[in-house]
Amino acid sequence: MNRLQWLEKLGLRPGERAVVLHADDVGLCQATLEAYRRIHADGCLSSASVMAPSPWLPALAELCQRGDHDLGVHLVLNSEWSSFRFAPVSGLAAASSLVDAQGYFWASARDTHAHARPGEVRQELEAQIQRLRSLGLSPSHLDSHMLTLVAPGLLSIYADLGLTHGLPISLIRLSAEGLARLCNIGAEAAQRAHGELLQATAAGQVLFDAWAELPLNDAGDRFSHCQRLLGGLPEGVSLLISHPAVDAPELRALAPDWAARVADTCLHLDPRLPKALEAEGLKLLRMRELMQAWRELQPGAATGERFRAWPRPAH
Repeated sequence: MNRLQWLEKLGLRPGERAVVLHADDVGLCQATLEAYRRIHADGCLSSASVMAPSPWLPALAELCQRGDHDLGVHLVLNSEWSSFRFAPVSGLAAASSLVDAQGYFWASARDTHAHARPGEVRQELEAQIQRLRSLGLSPSHLDSHMLTLVAPGLLSIYADLGLTHGLPISLIRLSAEGLARLCNIGAEAAQRAHGELLQATAAGQVLFDAWAELPLNDAGDRFSHCQRLLGGLPEGVSLLISHPAVDAPELRALAPDWAARVADTCLHLDPRLPKALEAEGLKLLRMRELMQAWRELQPGAATGERFRAWPRPAH
């Protein structure tokens, strides 16, 4: 797919900049749902992604019965905290290589890379997409929790899932060295992942021009930090990631980085944020806009030949 055509479909001329303000980990706990509810009603946010293994997913689906929501699937293959764990939604018997001795997802991406069998990865991720659809949610994109899928053997599954379902995935154009730094994988693995990244773009997947993330290890002056990140975004389409949640006992008990997550909520509710976007000349885009522009430029998309078609479930 021609990238310049895609940018033009999004209303961007050469040299112009756009950003998707994106909230990760929605559904992690009730505090993330409340943050999303408040920001969706009164804040500045253009998209979010949802953790399908979360027990709070039905509550989120109920919240989304009203209003216009732009939600993707935050594909989960890891459960990183010792006292708060997620398990596969496809069933343990069908996902034995994806779990530790207690039946939960591996704690680290490195463990997943060492044990996971590709067939079971594909089956589990399909089940996570289907779980959202079964609750009436219509995904606008896919992304990867902890970037676990940006690794050799898994990146091709990630890209193909997007092509199969007609959904863009969260990837950026990077060299092998850039992938090694971003995903904390070895040089040889990064070279192989880079090859799969090139294959994904050749198959028609679109990539972001830049990817910025508000740090979870520093809850200091969030607005100033965000301003610096916005100012450094290049021309084209960028993704800026946050992890909003409201302050609550459950959040404090499970997440050592709870203060940064609460700070992200305050940022998205800050009336200065839309003005900062305007001052930087940044167009705010939704993932659903990216999805629609991408689909319209794919061969066979208009006739439904390229993507697996499904009816949007009624609420």
